[in-house]
Amino acid sequence: MPAEDTNPLLESILSVLLKLVIWVPPVFLMISKVEKKSPVTYIRLTLPSKKDWLWITAVLCSLLVYFSLLNKITGYEIQFALNTDTWVNTFLIVGFTEEIVFRGYILNKFMERWTFWKANVLTAALFVTIHFPAWHEEGVFTDCLHFGSISLQIAVISLLLGWIYKKTSSLWPVIIIHSFYDLFTHMFL
Repeated sequence: MPAEDTNPLLESILSVLLKLVIWVPPVFLMISKVEKKSPVTYIRLTLPSKKDWLWITAVLCSLLVYFSLLNKITGYEIQFALNTDTWVNTFLIVGFTEEIVFRGYILNKFMERWTFWKANVLTAALFVTIHFPAWHEEGVFTDCLHFGSISLQIAVISLLLGWIYKKTSSLWPVIIIHSFYDLFTHMFL
């Protein structure tokens, strides 16, 4: 008997809901119940200031140039027709959920104990490791060069996001940049 066709939109919505339920509520509960603080204040989920928008614009322009050059070198065609899952999951949700956990909670928690750069490096190392299951599924581990380059790229973007979070004192610039970074990886690579 053939496998049933799945509805991509339904799968995308379920994936979004799962990410939102698994990632965000535990962090908010931990902050409110254990830390006894306001989650929105603790993770600095405040609206970006005018200065923050300059950071966002500068970094997004730099990323666009980087991905354009990388695309030119690799010769891949730019993908403008992205599927629903990429738009909803990758662009709208992943940056939001991952940044609440990694920069909003983990980096903040580490900075209570260590200097910013030590905390940022440790957060980046953890951030790289959460990508391992997806990379395993995609077969990234079978090619050492690809694994090394993608790990380095994720580590660098994580360090950059941590630094921007510290500079702007708001999680929104980091969420926006992360979301566009993920979108650019789907469009250009």
